[in-house]
Amino acid sequence: MSKDNIQIGDFNLFIEVVKSLAKFAESAKFSIDGNGLTIYGKNNCARCEMQTNAVTSDNLVEINVADV
Repeated sequence: MSKDNIQIGDFNLFIEVVKSLAKFAESAKFSIDGNGLTIYGKNNCARCEMQTNAVTSDNLVEINVADV
C-alpha cells in the first residue's frame, strides 16, 4: 500500500472549504493531483466546480466528501 503525499498550503482554509462543501452537497468529490485541487459538487438545486493550486499531490488522489 502506497502513501500519497498531499501538500496543503493553508490547512485551516482547506478544512473550512470541506465543511462548507459538505453542507452544500453530500456527493461532492475532490480530485488532487500535481496541478492542484478540483472540487465537483452538486445537490438538487445547483452544481459547483472549483479549482485551486493551494493543494497538490504527486499522484492522483480522489476523495468523496461523504467518506470524510
